[in-house]
Amino acid sequence: MVSCIRSFLLLVFSLFAPINFYLIGDSSGFGIQSFFFRYQKTYMGDNFITIVRDAEYVIGGIVTGKTAIAYSIWVIGALIIVTSLILLFSDQEDEHSHLARMSGFFIMGSGALFLFSCIVQYGLLFYGSSGLSIPFGVPLVIFIGYLFYADFPGTAQNGVNRINSESVILSTRTIEEET
Repeated sequence: MVSCIRSFLLLVFSLFAPINFYLIGDSSGFGIQSFFFRYQKTYMGDNFITIVRDAEYVIGGIVTGKTAIAYSIWVIGALIIVTSLILLFSDQEDEHSHLARMSGFFIMGSGALFLFSCIVQYGLLFYGSSGLSIPFGVPLVIFIGYLFYADFPGTAQNGVNRINSESVILSTRTIEEET
């Protein structure tokens, strides 16, 4: 049940949470970007652009160069988020499953891809001739991925729990031998 609630919250977060704010070069516009869409306001008007439309722009050759590469990386990151959601919903019976842990790894990877997309478009310091990017939600995405990853078996925390349980068994034997 806990895994189902987490999965639902991740789904809501991924659909609506803005994770990047950007200014277009020469102050000709600005925008807010989420996993699956972006809203931008420019001198030509307001635009609501989905990742499907971004993919069409790249495939159709409307967008080229580093912007096309950045859009492509962002779309791949969004597809990885979708994959992680499918993994989370596919195995709801066992909330400590390997699939849920793998999903956390995928979420962290998609966060890294979103950050890399911003670096490709705006430069290493998120500022350049293309404008300015503030990827304020990307650290949160990586942190959420880590939470999913760390709560499931196979992490170092599990090894600590195993050592603690062995210590308890040894202490119990020592107490039994003394009595």
